Amino acid sequence: MTRPVRGAFNLAAEPPLDAAVPARVLDARHVAVPAAPVRAALAAAWRIRLVRASPDLFDALLRLLLMDSTRAREELSWELVHT
Repeated sequence: MTRPVRGAFNLAAEPPLDAAVPARVLDARHVAVPAAPVRAALAAAWRIRLVRASPDLFDALLRLLLMDSTRAREELSWELVHT
């Protein structure tokens, strides 16, 4: 609060989450598949109302940004205390 810094800081947990993390949490197997066929199947299922999730939501999930906390660690001496 007393350091002469300006602007926004990203605060995020380390390490970044990947597709394997939800698989471990759900006690499921992580299987890598190409995104294009999955999106095509989802789009077809969405058009005939088998699923409620739009293929646009799938696109958004594939493009989630990773937050980098480097600036906060360097300029504020910030460190993650709790997981």
